Amino acid sequence: MPAGGPGLEVANLKVYPARPEEIPNGDEGWDVWWAPGLGLVRTPPGWVFLPRGEHFVTRKLKEWGRYWVVLRRRPRYTETLGLLAPEEAVVDALRLAEETEEVRGRRRAASARARERAEERYRRQLEQAILAYLDFAPEHSALAEEVARAAAARAAAVGTGRVGRTRQLALEEKAALAARAYIRHRYTRYEVRAVGINWLPSQQPGTIPSPSGEKLNRKFPGETPGPQRCYADDGPDRPRRCAG
Repeated sequence: MPAGGPGLEVANLKVYPARPEEIPNGDEGWDVWWAPGLGLVRTPPGWVFLPRGEHFVTRKLKEWGRYWVVLRRRPRYTETLGLLAPEEAVVDALRLAEETEEVRGRRRAASARARERAEERYRRQLEQAILAYLDFAPEHSALAEEVARAAAARAAAVGTGRVGRTRQLALEEKAALAARAYIRHRYTRYEVRAVGINWLPSQQPGTIPSPSGEKLNRKFPGETPGPQRCYADDGPDRPRRCAG
């Protein structure tokens, strides 16, 4: 079994925990690994294991260049458990992380504020594009603004994977799809027909007025806007469900 020596220490291997039956007698489990193309290898002398989660420390160790990546195969993916690296390098990286924590915290806060400003600019751009797509008559501008604002907020929500997050479509295409999706969920019987929702007796119906029903009908043929029976949301970011 190869031992961790000068050749392997600089190889930046990907290693996996060895099976119990493969570990020679007298070796601890965390000292023996299986490396593709090499078979069983031992942890180099003076190296320690750093669990995943210390992002700054992990990044520094990789920059400094001497490490092994510890992996574990799962049924449908490969999990990263952490790194093996020289103990002195791990200690230095941990000390550097502690010394720079305050500065990095300020940078993270500034980055978060910058991302939020960028997201707000993008939401406004998408909202304006939706307004242009709707092209409602002036007397229905208030409804157009309501639809555009809600559709943009829903489509552009971070982490949802909705149409507003894709980079594969032009802004105008995303605006059209976002508007149609919001109107379909908010003003038509789409969810009742497609999902077959069984309303609870405690959910009290209301009525959504649609002063621009004729215009919506012309722009979105086949979808049936208008006064409908609508039921309470089950979350602040969910559109109201309607069952005409």
